[in-house]
This record gives sequence, C-alpha cells and structure tokens, in this order.
Amino acid sequence: MTGKITVLGSGTCQIQLERMASSLLVEWDDLRFVFDFGRGISQRLCQIGLKQDDLGHIVVSHFHPDHCSDLIPYLHAACWSQIDPRQEDLHLYGPDGLVELISLFGLSALRSSRFNLLVHNLKEASFLMAKIPFFSQELPPSGNRGLKFQAGEKIIAFTGDSHYHQQEIEFLKRWTLRLLTVDTSLTSR
Repeated sequence: MTGKITVLGSGTCQIQLERMASSLLVEWDDLRFVFDFGRGISQRLCQIGLKQDDLGHIVVSHFHPDHCSDLIPYLHAACWSQIDPRQEDLHLYGPDGLVELISLFGLSALRSSRFNLLVHNLKEASFLMAKIPFFSQELPPSGNRGLKFQAGEKIIAFTGDSHYHQQEIEFLKRWTLRLLTVDTSLTSR
C-alpha cells in the first residue's frame, strides 16, 4: 500500500487568514477521502487541483462548524456547478444527524440526477470504505469521532476535536480484531 496524508487545515474555530479549519486529505492506493470539512476546505481542495469527481468519500467527525461548515457549499457546487459538475457517487460518513444537517438546506437543492449522495451513519463500529476496513469510535469531550485503518504494516489513526485524555490515548494506541468484523449495513440513500 502506498499513500499520503495532506493537512488541508490545522486551525480551530478561530478565523485566521493562513489557517483553515482542521482537515486531512487521505490518499491511500485507490482510496481518497477528506476527514472533516470545515471553513475553507473547499477552497483548499481547489488550490491543490482536486475536482469534484476526484473525491469519493467525506468523513465528518462531529457537527461543530469548524468540522462541517464547508460541507453544504461543497455539495451545492457538486449539484449545480457549470465549471466542475459532479458525475460520480459521493459517500458521506458521520454521526447521527448527518442527514438532518443536510436537510436543513433542502435536499432538493443538494440532489442531482448525475450522482448519488450516499450517507453512512457511523456508530461505534467497523465499516468498509472503498473495500478498506475502518474503525470509528466516539470520543469525549465533544462527541467527536476517531477514525483508524490499517495501511500495510502501519495503523493510521486520527480524531476530530479533543484534548488529551485516557480514552483518546487508548483509541490511538489500541488495535483490535473488531476491525475484521465489518458492518456492511451502514449504507443508506
């Protein structure tokens, strides 16, 4: 397996010209996804040359604005852009409430006949993303989600929003066989 992780933003809720909200672009073999999609992340994706169809998966750790506020403009552009209209299906992963968040802006404005928007509810579970097993876990204090996967001999793990605490440390250190049991029932339309 080969890949790279690009820091799209390393900021917080503080508005700073040079720092966008916390976000990662993960590219591993054929898998490409963004972990968290807060302020400025759509612009960062444009700056590095990614088109709509270059990104197949988005994971939202939790619903603080600095982790999800650019998701709606990105989806709106996917549906209505004349410059870069989306043609490929897009998978969204997140905690309970992701469909409701999107619905606040009118599902008809964020749907297109050219592609499917597939929403996956992440509970504390294992799941597949592009045939790669992932493990997701809710972590305190803000209900953010940690995410991890195995890439060859390496274990890649990260969390959304937190301070150091024992549960986060254990999540980042521990690798369990639960990852091998994948729940494929997470897909919904």
